[in-house]
Amino acid sequence: MEIALRQCARSIRICKMLIGDEEKEGSLVESIHLPCHSQVLYARFTGDMCTRRVLLLYPILSTGQTVLKAISALMENNVKEENIYLVTLFAHPTSVTRISHRYPLITIVASKTEKAVPTNFAMKYFGTE
Repeated sequence: MEIALRQCARSIRICKMLIGDEEKEGSLVESIHLPCHSQVLYARFTGDMCTRRVLLLYPILSTGQTVLKAISALMENNVKEENIYLVTLFAHPTSVTRISHRYPLITIVASKTEKAVPTNFAMKYFGTE
């Protein structure tokens, strides 16, 4: 999504964030490979990000947990909720509801909302075929 955005808006400033799942060692959570909660592993933001509109690009929105953490990180860096635009290709209706209830001023743009996330697309997009 970043490459396509860069092709459309060459001078746009792009920030990056890596969010991972933190697992507690020796817990039931670790033994069944379910994440305990998400945490920001890396973030590179511009100094004036809080004065701009922010496009949060996330291709496939299934549970919404990672996006909720990303929104939280943006707001911790003084980005106003109404200036965050979540752009996604595919979104599960439950995740859209979860995000919009928690952050009602965020604009969500999705090309398709459906209960079944297209796994074929995900495999090709992320190169895991």
